[in-house]
Amino acid sequence: MAPKTERIKVEVTDSIEGEIRRFGITLMAPSADFQLTDLLRQRGVIPSLDGELKQAVRVATENYLSGAEALISTLTKVSTAAPQSTSNGRRKERKVSGVSRISDGGSGMQREPAAATQRTELTT
Repeated sequence: MAPKTERIKVEVTDSIEGEIRRFGITLMAPSADFQLTDLLRQRGVIPSLDGELKQAVRVATENYLSGAEALISTLTKVSTAAPQSTSNGRRKERKVSGVSRISDGGSGMQREPAAATQRTELTT
């Protein structure tokens, strides 16, 4: 026989009504699994499961939303740390080695010799 916790099924549905998002949570388990707890609750030994479920859903939702906010905060910090472009929309110059430039001296294309290190301006 499967343990009682493995026989519990949970279904979650959600819908949006105007500015409100509604979640429907259905918990299904054999009623026989609750016989002892029902007796204990009736005698006032343990509280109702309703309160426990409400608290668990509230905590899970708060953790979910906080996690999303923390992720956005992290992404914002990463994007502000990225290299910034200059004000004229061009990136800073990079050193490029082993590349030769082609110049037009008026009488056709001529290749200039590649220096050990040349500066090439990149545009975006």
